Amino acid sequence: MKTAKNNKSKSTQAGKKPRSKTTRKTQNKAAKKSRASKKIELTKAEEHDRKVRLIRTFAPLCGRNYQRLVELTGLNYTTVRQVLYLEKYKDIKDVFDKSERIDHQTEMWHAKTLKLKNAIPICNGTYKDLASLADIPVVTVKTYVNDPRNEQLKIALDERRSIIKLGKEKVFNERLIEAIKKFGSDIKEIAKHIGHEENYTYKLIKNSELPEVHQLITKARAEEDEKRSSPQVQDFEKHDPDFEIDSQKHFFLPHQIEFAYLAPNQVKHPAIVGGFGSGKTMSIPLRWLKLIEFRMAQGKKCDMMVLEPTTEMMRDIIVPTFDEFFERFGIPVKFFSNKKDYIITYKGQKHTCMLRSADRPRSLTGKNLSDIIIDEFDRIPYYKQKEVWRECISRIRKTEFGTCAVVTTPDGYKMTYELWGQC
Repeated sequence: MKTAKNNKSKSTQAGKKPRSKTTRKTQNKAAKKSRASKKIELTKAEEHDRKVRLIRTFAPLCGRNYQRLVELTGLNYTTVRQVLYLEKYKDIKDVFDKSERIDHQTEMWHAKTLKLKNAIPICNGTYKDLASLADIPVVTVKTYVNDPRNEQLKIALDERRSIIKLGKEKVFNERLIEAIKKFGSDIKEIAKHIGHEENYTYKLIKNSELPEVHQLITKARAEEDEKRSSPQVQDFEKHDPDFEIDSQKHFFLPHQIEFAYLAPNQVKHPAIVGGFGSGKTMSIPLRWLKLIEFRMAQGKKCDMMVLEPTTEMMRDIIVPTFDEFFERFGIPVKFFSNKKDYIITYKGQKHTCMLRSADRPRSLTGKNLSDIIIDEFDRIPYYKQKEVWRECISRIRKTEFGTCAVVTTPDGYKMTYELWGQC
């Protein structure tokens, strides 16, 4: 019985079709997908409603500007257009169309213009400072200020610049006047005081529109000329006409003596070439005195000219050197700054040295001299050197044994090397 029952059970089970594992998995997936699709459909509807609510909320605020509505809602442009053009949301479209139109570019333009307008009265007149104060890029500031629609900005900025310039000019003129009062006509010291180069300072003073500057400079120069001339009368009275520079020979260096004592009848074109601080310039007044002695022995007058590369070098180098040299030995001097003539009294007679610039070589034409000394010859540009040299050696014709000497710092293979390089 037991065996038969078991056989019957087996046969019954064998008659049914067994369910495979694959079938069960497929059914489970299908059920899940069905439930998920219902959720997705529900979520899509909710999402759509959310978008519509956003558009409905911000439609009155965007001023008929689709781009503005996109920015406010955070939706894309296509979605916004689709919703507004659906028939069932016609009420939203009507609200959108009836809202007052807002031009946001114009708003931005007015806002930035207002910022710039408020910043101009406190800026220093530059675009950079204006941009920093208004917190706007420099390029944008330039665009706004130079735009014809913002003419009032340009006018305001120009007025601010004028105020700043006047203020700076006032301060600068005060410093310039202070420097002239303190240093007189000493351009070098004035330039240091006001923080500019000497040439620029000279031009500023020359072209200044302030009468006070010209008055102070003229007064300072007159006082300096008076100071130079007043001790000269006393010195002239005390001056020993028998004084000779040979008695002070121990004050000078060997190369200075060698250059100064070269007799004109022995060397026509002497030269002293040395480095910075070697005492070259101090040998010029010494040679002048020795040339005076030589010309007096000839029964002639020493008509001398010292040539500097520029007028500034003449004023800043040779005149102070002459002052120092002749003051040391008690020789009376007088300098006419307008004529650029330096006069000394030596051996009971007055002797004149013309101080000239090599800026314009042709201006040397027509002079009749006995002796010439060219200082810093190699500082003259090479293209001018030959013309200067030719003019100078053509001028030394007033007496027999005229000389043209050179004092310079070597500067490459220029005229000094060509003339004395093989000596």
